[in-house]
Amino acid sequence: MSISTITAARIMKGQLKGKLGEEEKLSFESFPYVSLAKTYTTDKQVPDSAATATALQCGVKSKYFTVGVDDSIIFEQCSSVEKAKVESILKWAADAGKSTGFVTTARVTHATPAPLYAHSASRKWEYDAIIPVGERACKDIAAQLVEDYPENDTIFLNPAPGQREDGKNLIDDWMDLKRRAGNQPVFVADKSTLARVDAATADCLMGMKQLYRDKGWIC
Repeated sequence: MSISTITAARIMKGQLKGKLGEEEKLSFESFPYVSLAKTYTTDKQVPDSAATATALQCGVKSKYFTVGVDDSIIFEQCSSVEKAKVESILKWAADAGKSTGFVTTARVTHATPAPLYAHSASRKWEYDAIIPVGERACKDIAAQLVEDYPENDTIFLNPAPGQREDGKNLIDDWMDLKRRAGNQPVFVADKSTLARVDAATADCLMGMKQLYRDKGWIC
């Protein structure tokens, strides 16, 4: 949010309480530390959520429409990805021995959560069929979540229906990978199944509607 947006929100919050407004505080203004951030990409003044999420979650500025990579990336060029990869806060936490996961109301492969686990020359490459044929040496974002991110212990997601061309059911693949690693994965499809999960025996958790699992939709 910009300074003007925060100011307007603060005044409105106060006025809704019958005050003048300027003397009110937003919740985060009571934090012990407050900082300012410049929101831009290295190639545009107005950024998108892929590059800004990369900056927030990985600590580096990058190029517009790219995910989990630094400024050396070339947009939509698969061959430039490997050297441009950067680690995220989830990787740092996992390396420190912490359990990790994320919850999203957006698509699990959307630009905002994707930099936590993926590296892509385009935020659009959410599943294999959408990647140009000449660039398919790179994994799509959904496949990276399952195959390249072993720290994904907990995922509650809203998948994007997309027909994969490789025939994979990524949800079943995730369950199999966890079992082969010696873990006990649990799939929950609704609130009642979540309530029955035994935290003492469940090592990993994935949640989504059963319909999506049947179709193999992570994306």
